[in-house]
Amino acid sequence: MKIAVLGTALALSAVDAQVIELPSLPHAIAGQFVGTVSGTLVVAGGSRWTAPPSQGGTKVFDDGILALGPDETHWQQVARLPKPLAYGGAASLKRTLLFAGGQGEAVVSRSVWALGKHGSSFQLTLWPDLPASVANFSMAMAGGRIYVYGGQESKDSLAGAQLWSLSIDAEERPGSNWQHETSMPGPGRILAAAAGCQDTLYILGGATLSRATDGSLIRHYSREAWSYSPMSGWKRLPDLPAASVAAPAECDEDGNVLLLGGDDGSMAGVALSPGELHPGFSRTVERYSPSDNAWASAGQLPLGLVTTGSAVWKDGRIVVPGGEDRPGSRSNKVLELRFDR
Repeated sequence: MKIAVLGTALALSAVDAQVIELPSLPHAIAGQFVGTVSGTLVVAGGSRWTAPPSQGGTKVFDDGILALGPDETHWQQVARLPKPLAYGGAASLKRTLLFAGGQGEAVVSRSVWALGKHGSSFQLTLWPDLPASVANFSMAMAGGRIYVYGGQESKDSLAGAQLWSLSIDAEERPGSNWQHETSMPGPGRILAAAAGCQDTLYILGGATLSRATDGSLIRHYSREAWSYSPMSGWKRLPDLPAASVAAPAECDEDGNVLLLGGDDGSMAGVALSPGELHPGFSRTVERYSPSDNAWASAGQLPLGLVTTGSAVWKDGRIVVPGGEDRPGSRSNKVLELRFDR
């Protein structure tokens, strides 16, 4: 089939995806919270560099909450997070967007906030805290519960394998407290992709961590894929075609899981020559079919974006706003993807 590319022209090769470039974010960013509130796209927090790290730039954290309505052409700042944060988790309900955990300049957060819209204004409401402070974890909603998996309690800690859940009622109000579910088998991980399809949670890829002799952390890029539901517990799925770390993921209308690129680790530890650019992250979209219990390619993205989130927007379209396009480099591009059924 032919690919429709609307708006800004993109170099695109894909099998069954249509890609549109939406209005760019005001600045390039990664590690942000992403979701929707009553049909409005929201991007909050995140981190950016004052200059490239190779030029002595420093990382700064944002607290702005940006919104883009269905018919709007510019992002607007509509509120602020209680403090600058990045590398947390987000989950969209119908009228509410949850922000959980994350890392700031000096601390890791355990707070959970709900963003809602009241008339024309956006307001934050404090929800029950996570059981512990955590960043670089996976978060998704499935079967009326919010799940939080893995992550790190500090930037120097090993990855956890814990799974927490919080029930959500029909009025989009939280249950009393987070519950401890059965931990995932095997080592914990950071930056795994997460998606919820009906009552099933999917945890895909991510990185396990070990310590070098000097105490520093070593990432091990994973191809493992798992599902979890309260009725059946954890189930090992067929491995991903390639390792994937820090990728967005969503479910389509047929209950398939779409994994959007990720860092496959192929350039980890590779020394680049002066002036040589990192080739960028994976642009491959992989689709998992529960009925076939198999992965298949669903096309190639025009740009690989990692350490970012995604949201399902108008007519089931998936939006990926910003993220890292190369190590230490952020993008302000916003991609809207539609997949053929």
